[in-house]
Amino acid sequence: MASKEDTPAYIMDTSDEITRLSYNHALFKDAMGGNLVLAPIDFSSGPKRILDSATADGLWLRDLAATCPVDHEFTGTDINPAQFPKDSVANFSYRVQDVHGDWPVDWNSRFDLVHQRLGLAASGPRTQDVVKNMARLVRPGGWIQFVEADDHESSDAGPMWKQNMILFRDLFKAMGSRYSSGDEIAGWLRDVGFEDVEEKVFGLRFGALNPNEELARKGVISSRLGLQQLCAIAKTFPPGAISLSHEELDRLPVEGPLETEKQGHIMYMRAVWGRQRA
Repeated sequence: MASKEDTPAYIMDTSDEITRLSYNHALFKDAMGGNLVLAPIDFSSGPKRILDSATADGLWLRDLAATCPVDHEFTGTDINPAQFPKDSVANFSYRVQDVHGDWPVDWNSRFDLVHQRLGLAASGPRTQDVVKNMARLVRPGGWIQFVEADDHESSDAGPMWKQNMILFRDLFKAMGSRYSSGDEIAGWLRDVGFEDVEEKVFGLRFGALNPNEELARKGVISSRLGLQQLCAIAKTFPPGAISLSHEELDRLPVEGPLETEKQGHIMYMRAVWGRQRA
């Protein structure tokens, strides 16, 4: 994540945001066929060292650990320690880390898997540097995986979701970043010597488009919580930075979730993974 001082995204530093992230985690897992890792890693052997950057409350790490037959070493980092788990678990550790700052020297070539999900869009204009610095943390033969938004919009998307996408693009542009940098990651990884680089685009199904009733419900709630916070953030930007009017920003958190409940929407993502040369 970018520094707290550099971006208003930390208006989203609330318990509602953790709820939204946990619901989105379930939608990610559903869209990825029940998998959290698409890189071909054998978690039955080990132990392995696994890093999750922008970990928030560590849910991704805990969920991955629950599927592993071996007690691996799990490390979570985030610029904001407020949501780190309070309970101490032997093979879990958490550390405050700004992706723009220097990573610990002894972490170079340390990890079997380095993972980050939806952390690049808020990293500002130095996204490529963030990717390269994280790539240094992967041991020879180890893997890195990024999951980022893909700027694709279904032709049958409803008007509220189209406004939502405009809001996403405008917000990240105003922060000097892009809503979707996922299409550049594969090239950046190859530039620093990674091999077997692959990518996959998939869609998170929100609301009425998700056949699982519980996931459909979570998608509607997630949409509402996200829009409430994003629209509040958008109002803090100078005039002209955001295409939507204040009246549209007032309506979107109300009408957007209703559209999601009745019509649904698909939020496209791009997973990119690659192997550090042995």
